[in-house]
Amino acid sequence: MAGDRILTQEDIIWGLEQIRDGLAEHGAQGTLKIIGGSAMILGGHAERRSTVDIDAVVLLPQDVIGQIAARVAQQRGWPDNWINLEAQGLYPAYAGRPLWEASPELSHGALTVELATQEALLAMKLNASRAGRDDDDIRALMTACGIETIVDADDHFADYFRGESLPDKAVMLLRSLGYPDGHPTFYRDIARDSSLSQRRSGAVRP
Repeated sequence: MAGDRILTQEDIIWGLEQIRDGLAEHGAQGTLKIIGGSAMILGGHAERRSTVDIDAVVLLPQDVIGQIAARVAQQRGWPDNWINLEAQGLYPAYAGRPLWEASPELSHGALTVELATQEALLAMKLNASRAGRDDDDIRALMTACGIETIVDADDHFADYFRGESLPDKAVMLLRSLGYPDGHPTFYRDIARDSSLSQRRSGAVRP
């Protein structure tokens, strides 16, 4: 995280422009795949107005982009980690559905930008399920994806994190946000043992 600094949409776009211009100066081409709050902001989710950093998966040249990012931080007075170039472990590696969509508006010259789809963002937010921090994002993404119940959220999650079920913390968070289980008989069992692991280990929904 980038400390207490808050990045707005304007900040994010400016920062990406600096990365693009820096790559051009080096005669290099680069690709950033953006996830998290920044992807929501750039993807048009008006309810998300700022973030503390830009989580990005970098396709080569990572060393050059890292140098440019450090220079931008110094110029702007931003923390060195205003762009998190180590986001590789934050997204599902073996998703069964598309993760990325091109962003022609942000891709110019030396820099190509791709944003995580809102469906992929929901799966990642559910995986994190940080109470008090991810609540609003999860609400917005559940609505955008047309998902209204926990059992449907579980199915959605399994499309991205293949073979896995919603973490217990995600179930608890969704319930706290008022989402119904979606199948009373099945989820009474879940409520007792606080685990969705039955579903991925062969349990069939009644």
